[in-house]
Amino acid sequence: MLALVVCALSGCMTFAESEPVAAPPTPSPQLAPFSVAYRVPAFTFALNDDEPKTSHVDGMLLAKEITDAWRERGLIGGAQLAEPNAPWPGDFFYALTFSGGQRNDDSGFWMQGFNTLTLFLLPYSVTHHYDILCVAENVLTGKQYTATVRATDKTWVTLPFLPALPWYAHGHREEMAHVADRLYEALASQGAFGP
Repeated sequence: MLALVVCALSGCMTFAESEPVAAPPTPSPQLAPFSVAYRVPAFTFALNDDEPKTSHVDGMLLAKEITDAWRERGLIGGAQLAEPNAPWPGDFFYALTFSGGQRNDDSGFWMQGFNTLTLFLLPYSVTHHYDILCVAENVLTGKQYTATVRATDKTWVTLPFLPALPWYAHGHREEMAHVADRLYEALASQGAFGP
């Protein structure tokens, strides 16, 4: 019974592994007050060395985190998700298409076993690798801009992180903010979001 209670109370914490950009992107006066539309037609998820499987949900969650980070920085007014094969909804200056993949590498069976045998005192980790491609299309001109970003964050699972459980995803949110900044900068450097 004690083992079940300890299992239910184990903690985890995620840490960002990418460096932030030197300075956060500055809002474009032409785009900042407006919303963008986005879709995720192709995204994959793989665990360790397994074959990647299509995961529309994981792609939508990452795209939402990226557009939310842009909105929080004042780079866009908002973002609306469009279905993968549906026409773009509403009137937008930019339509974004996200694709790519996520691969999770855990520390292996033995580390997870030792973690369980020590009642979660010995930590194990899961490393999350992200490859994200974003195509931004200026809806008025039809011109497309493409940017890719690779990122990594790591989740540690251990009992001592239990008090930090309310903040367990802070590192992941920080990593996605870095991804959002790098994507925005790469697109803007090609002329996207400008006059």
